[in-house]
Amino acid sequence: AFIQGLTNGGGTAMTNAVNPIAVTVELHNATTPYALVESQAGVLSTAGVGTFNFTTAVNGTPYYIVVKSLNTIETWSGTAQSFTSGALSYDFTTSASQAYESNMIQIGSKWCIFSGDVNQDGLVDSGDMVLADNDYSNYAYGPGLVTDINGDGLTDSSDLVIIDNAYSNYVYAAKPAGAPGAKHITRTLRVKSQALTGK
Repeated sequence: AFIQGLTNGGGTAMTNAVNPIAVTVELHNATTPYALVESQAGVLSTAGVGTFNFTTAVNGTPYYIVVKSLNTIETWSGTAQSFTSGALSYDFTTSASQAYESNMIQIGSKWCIFSGDVNQDGLVDSGDMVLADNDYSNYAYGPGLVTDINGDGLTDSSDLVIIDNAYSNYVYAAKPAGAPGAKHITRTLRVKSQALTGK
C-alpha cells in the first residue's frame, strides 16, 4: 500500500517519510456486521511492502483487509480476500478498484490511500484542518506528529494543502453498509468568496 502524503511526485516510492511508515492492518468478516477478526501493527517499506502475521485467520474464509495509519483515511479492500495455505498477498496500489468503492488517489502509476484524517473520525473536514493549522501556527515538529501529513518531520503549508484538497473533494472512509463506524456523510457546500479589484 502507498500513502498519499508520503509518496513522491512520480509515485515510485514513499520517500517523503523521515520515520518508519507505521500502519495497522485489520481483518474483518466478509458479512454484516463485518466484525473485526484480528488486528496487527507493522511497518511498510518505502516500496509499500509490509508483512503482517495473523494467528486467527482461516484458510478459505473471506476477509476484508483494512489499512489504517496515523493520519490516513481507513481503507478497505475492494472485495473480501481468502488465505490459501496460510498466506495472502494483496496489492492496493495497482488500481483504484483495489479499495472499496475505489476510494484512493492516483500518484504517477500508483494508487494511494488518502491522507489527511488527522482526528481519525472517518473523513477529512474542518476538524482536521483546525488541528493542522494550530500545529502550523505553533511551529510543531518532531517524530510521530499526527498533523505532519507528508512525513517530513514538521507541520507546514504543504500539509495544509493535502488536507484542504481532501476536504474540498469530500474524502471519507468508504466501507460496506453496516460495517463498524460506517455512516452516511453529509456536508454543507463550502463557498469561497473573493473580491477582485483592478484597473
